[in-house]
Amino acid sequence: MHSTKTKNLVLCSLFTALTIVATYINFRLPIPSYGGLIHLGSAILFVAAFVLKPNHAAISVAVGMTLFDVLGGWPLWAPFTFVIRFIQVYLFSSLIQNKKNHYGIIFTAYILCCLWEMAGYYVAEGIIYANWVAPLASMPSELIHNVIGILAGLPLAILAQKALKKTIL
Repeated sequence: MHSTKTKNLVLCSLFTALTIVATYINFRLPIPSYGGLIHLGSAILFVAAFVLKPNHAAISVAVGMTLFDVLGGWPLWAPFTFVIRFIQVYLFSSLIQNKKNHYGIIFTAYILCCLWEMAGYYVAEGIIYANWVAPLASMPSELIHNVIGILAGLPLAILAQKALKKTIL
């Protein structure tokens, strides 16, 4: 049992660190809005949801992206990011448990959870900047980074699952 706790702690730490690094791999779209950040964090979100239990995946990704906000100069976003990403990853991971070979279910679950994320960041941006129109300009970048998330994340998730099955952790 102790080894399972150690394995979970190591994997949660690993995915938190990977999330921070992947989110730092980003660029901003030249749009007249506060949003527009395209990053690879959603690919790690996808992988974490595949290989960790829902609560472990959710906490790892939420902490990683929240730390990116704090360390990257976006501290106002941090509490929103934590809640939005925790719920997104928990739901996605829960919906795909025991269905990891059913790509239609995975795709549908990812779309639903990305819609949650987009709505969450729309509301967050509206609250932070007291403007409910400007957040609409951020939606193209939200779509792009979520598409990148599934395109990069699914192959990575399959590889990670295979690699973890071969480890002695």
